[in-house]
Amino acid sequence: MSTAPATEKQARGVMLVSYPKVVFLYPSLIIAVIAGLYMQIWGNAALDRTRVAPAAVMADDATAKDAAIAAPVTVAPKSLSTGPTLAAAAFLLTLALNLTITSFDFPRTTSVTLAALTAALFLGVMLLTTYKPDLVPFATNLIKKLHPQANAMFYYCYIVAMSMIYVGVMINAKFDYWEVRQNELLHHHGILSDLERFPTSTLKIDKEIKDVFEYMLLKSGRMILNPGPSQRPIILENVFFIDQKETQITKLLSSMQVQIAPPSEQV
Repeated sequence: MSTAPATEKQARGVMLVSYPKVVFLYPSLIIAVIAGLYMQIWGNAALDRTRVAPAAVMADDATAKDAAIAAPVTVAPKSLSTGPTLAAAAFLLTLALNLTITSFDFPRTTSVTLAALTAALFLGVMLLTTYKPDLVPFATNLIKKLHPQANAMFYYCYIVAMSMIYVGVMINAKFDYWEVRQNELLHHHGILSDLERFPTSTLKIDKEIKDVFEYMLLKSGRMILNPGPSQRPIILENVFFIDQKETQITKLLSSMQVQIAPPSEQV
């Protein structure tokens, strides 16, 4: 038992917030910011030069020259700038990986096996298309035709949309969260700060890490709070820094806060 006064952090308790899976899309947001800035500074000009070129310089007579000016020609894909293509490919690949992580759960064993299989297939296809282009002509031609590109405005629209979603998530977290104190478990929810209280004398806490990639992105996992035998378990998904939260809660609940009344108030 400890009679020392609790610090402000201990008095407030440990905050637990359950977040939606959209928070794991932040790598695609970072790539969109980088790609948008690149396209704004260098990529848009290169994209405009390589997409459309006036054909007037290739015409000899005045009639053909006027027709060429009126009808610009599109440059072949081989002459496209690689910068905008690489920026779009990096964004699409990151977004695809993020969506895959949010769509499926990858336990430890499954994630390692899947990562090894994906790497082996990717390297195999790359080697075949490089050294044996005639073996899989369809795949080779398809890869050569892939030239994804987007201007800066596309990335900016994605950034604005995702930023608005994240702001909404942060606002919702301010009105719906759990707080673990030494003597009670509090549930703050609602605009008017509705409050539910549960005793921590019989509180049991379980931690689960269902997805390795989600844990790698935000150190997140599932936390299950069992207030008592007669209470339904409280399941909190996607709790950030779950290991740190578990350590803080364990340390907090391992000691009981006791307040000693002054002699004048004792009977």
